[in-house]
Amino acid sequence: MSAGGIQVDNRGRRFDLSETRESISTTIRQQIDQARQLNRQRVVRDVISNLDQNEIGIAFLDVGQGNCAVVRLPTGETIVIDCNIKEANVDIVKFLKSCGVEKVDILVITHPHTDHMSGLGDIAANFSVGRVWISPFERDVTNLPPESKQEYEKFLRTINIMERKGVPIENPMASSKPYAHIGDVDIRVLSPSKDAPMEGEQQIHEASIVMDVRIGKFSALFGGDLNEKGWDALAEKYNVKSTILNASHHGSDVGCNEKVVRRISPDYTVVSVGENMFGHPHEDAVKTYRDCSNKDVLFTDEGSVGFRGKKDGTTRVVQ
Repeated sequence: MSAGGIQVDNRGRRFDLSETRESISTTIRQQIDQARQLNRQRVVRDVISNLDQNEIGIAFLDVGQGNCAVVRLPTGETIVIDCNIKEANVDIVKFLKSCGVEKVDILVITHPHTDHMSGLGDIAANFSVGRVWISPFERDVTNLPPESKQEYEKFLRTINIMERKGVPIENPMASSKPYAHIGDVDIRVLSPSKDAPMEGEQQIHEASIVMDVRIGKFSALFGGDLNEKGWDALAEKYNVKSTILNASHHGSDVGCNEKVVRRISPDYTVVSVGENMFGHPHEDAVKTYRDCSNKDVLFTDEGSVGFRGKKDGTTRVVQ
């Protein structure tokens, strides 16, 4: 045998030792990455299981360039906020089943873009759904690219099927009063307002649902894809201070309103993002979130993020 490079085994067959070592190294790295991912999912899964009566569990899932959050209430109800499955690293259906979830009590689609609603049919097919909250925004399919048109029409068909099966389909509008009250948890809808545009493709983000889930001194604010103008309108009317902020529009500059983020003053900001061609998250937006968050900024492309928030305001976080 030679000292390195091309080697000869005991049957006279030649092979490249450096390539073999690289292949083994790559396999080991993949196995380690897979083990880490499974462990992260287990830890995040634990965060929304076995809650006591004074805490909420929240999981922001690693679903690629899209949004998906799961909220478990102390009374046992499950809320799913957006449900991207396209190129997702964590499958929302498998995750929910692994948590023992049989019913999604509230399914929220913040707005009808594929990266927020592509898993709607999968959830409808695998779980009982209590009610669906969707933005009342109606897209004009005339000039949509074929794939976007197909996804939107599929979304509408699924909503119609669910409605025919008796699932309430609701269009919650912004109000200072809780839209839902479950046990000790108040759920406020802060957007869209009644005067937000409900048509015109460029305004779809302004009509995004934004909701606040609150128990005692702990709260989480889910920003959907609300744009700067929408944040201005929202902050003029409502108290937006929150423990957790799910950054709007995957950390884009158009979804980051520095003045409002400072008013929110979150302990943690979570940016739901994956590999993309849009430059998300944008550098200036990330700087704003880092400057305005009291403890940390977390990114789902680094792994799913879990929180347990207690009524007294204390928070446990894992990634």
